[in-house]
Formats: sequence, C-alpha cells, structure tokens
Amino acid sequence: MVLMRALVANMVTGVTKGYEKGIDIVGVGYRAQKTRDKVVLNVGYSHPVEITPAPGITFVVERYH
Repeated sequence: MVLMRALVANMVTGVTKGYEKGIDIVGVGYRAQKTRDKVVLNVGYSHPVEITPAPGITFVVERYH
C-alpha cells in the first residue's frame, strides 16, 4: 500500500512540476553562460563546451555571489 501511494505521488509531481536537474559549478575559473538557446561551459578544457538543448528542453543559468 505504501509503495503504491509513493508511486502515484511521484507521478502526480512529475506531471505538475516536470523534471529538473541542477548542476553546481564550484572552483576558480569555471564558468557557465547562456547565449541564446545554448549553454557555454568553461570547465577546464582547452576549449569552451557548447551544449545545444533538444526540443522541449530549456536551460537556466543562475548567478551566485
């Protein structure tokens, strides 16, 4: 009974709020910035890494000080 309630509660949450995945970038010199619909990451490679979202996916870059 408890498992079924948890499964239904997770389904309702998934439909109403959607799925969200967060990432924290910690360190000196690491940076993420949003340009148009892409996200550009500077995370220690010799070149910036550009990520283009699939249809229906959106990126949000928040700044913390």
